[in-house]
Formats: sequence, C-alpha cells, structure tokens
Amino acid sequence: MQDLKQLLEERWHHAPERVVRGHDHIEVRQALEGYHLFRNSNALSAGWLREMGADVQGNPVWSNFEVVR
Repeated sequence: MQDLKQLLEERWHHAPERVVRGHDHIEVRQALEGYHLFRNSNALSAGWLREMGADVQGNPVWSNFEVVR
C-alpha cells in the first residue's frame, strides 16, 4: 500500500497540467497515460486493489466487480 501511495503521489506532483474545478474548487491533474473506456477510474481502482493483493472479481470497467477477502 505504501508503494502504491508513493507512486500516486509522484504522479500527482509531476502531472503537467493542473486545473482547479470551478464548481467545487478541487485541484485535479491530468494523468500522463490515456483515459478511455477500458482505462477508467473503475479499472484503475481494481488494478490498484490487485497490486495490494486483493482478489478482484468481475468486470471493473462497468463498476460490476467485487473485492473478495
């Protein structure tokens, strides 16, 4: 978990574009990698869970997945 946290923090700090959203004033940064149907927030979350040793079942692309202990 610490390795993943460090990786994500490094990506955050090195992101080339920084934008503050107008409706909630949250700073967001664009990922260097592409973002598309098969690489969306659900798929990334499932991948990070797998990296931490979780058994992720189902299709994360459609939010139809389950983390099993």
